Amino acid sequence: GGLLGGEAPQVVQQLAAGVARGHGKHPVLLRGIRDPAGGLRGDLQHGLLIDVANPLDLNSQPPILTICNTDSLGERLQREFPMAKVVKALNTCNCRVMVDPARAGADHDVFVCGNDGDAKETVKALLRDFGWTTIIDLGDITAARATEQLMPIWLRLYGLFGSADFNFK
Repeated sequence: GGLLGGEAPQVVQQLAAGVARGHGKHPVLLRGIRDPAGGLRGDLQHGLLIDVANPLDLNSQPPILTICNTDSLGERLQREFPMAKVVKALNTCNCRVMVDPARAGADHDVFVCGNDGDAKETVKALLRDFGWTTIIDLGDITAARATEQLMPIWLRLYGLFGSADFNFK
């Protein structure tokens, strides 16, 4: 049940395994807003950090963004870990769709943004391995502001559809 259901840990494992399979030496995935580093501060100093999270206050109904307009979670992570290669990706879809984009139909997009071109290429290769075909590079990490701001409408659509198996085109 819920937005993540019981499959969220499996999805994180699939993402990490995909990165480890030739797409990066020490991948780190952002797992949650309350402890964004997930206890992995040392691993974040120089490696690839795929930020799949959204800064939502789930105590508000409907949930609201806790960071928006002039900043983003992705930017805050890049400032907190300046040597890390932060790439924002997959935060506009449900965890099941992240690793199985066909769940949401054949014609939809995934966005990436970050300051390191090589890191973005690594993430794009991982996304292609998962089956993503339309990958839109929005530029530097400040573009995370835009992708994170899709969450309020995503949540409304989730309520309307009664399913998380959708994404944006």
